[in-house]
Amino acid sequence: MWTRTYRCHCPNTTGLDIEHWHNSPKPTLNGQVLKLYSHEISRSVAVSSKADVFLLGADWRIRLFDKTGREKWHVNVPAGAFAVNLTGDGRYAVAALEDGSIRWYAVESGHEVMGFSSMRMASGGSFGHQRVFSTVLRPVMRSSVITCIAVRITMVSLSATTS
Repeated sequence: MWTRTYRCHCPNTTGLDIEHWHNSPKPTLNGQVLKLYSHEISRSVAVSSKADVFLLGADWRIRLFDKTGREKWHVNVPAGAFAVNLTGDGRYAVAALEDGSIRWYAVESGHEVMGFSSMRMASGGSFGHQRVFSTVLRPVMRSSVITCIAVRITMVSLSATTS
């Protein structure tokens, strides 16, 4: 049996001069506009503990940039990334998406390593993504607690597989 304690933290938004990142098509780093696709809106940001990289969540992508604004990778996601975070050790990026899912990515490569979905069947046989998001995740995500929970789940799950 393994036991480890991990400190949960809300996304760091300081350490780099990132502005206009919330609900904006033109987020900036040091006054320079970061390149996004046409009609892409930035929704969330998290700066690493070393302030050497930052994660930007947008409507249909998450992007990892270095501290100079060079994009290291981007990943298409099925819904808006309304909350993002980086684990304290800098190994994983976490995104809480509008469809109710939480996804984990390796910072080195951008490859998805794990996912969790809170989907449930709605009456009529369809998935109730919007109902789940509106009633459960939206209030939680506004306080950035969901990415804090996701980081804790990440650390516990990944520790179990490496022990």
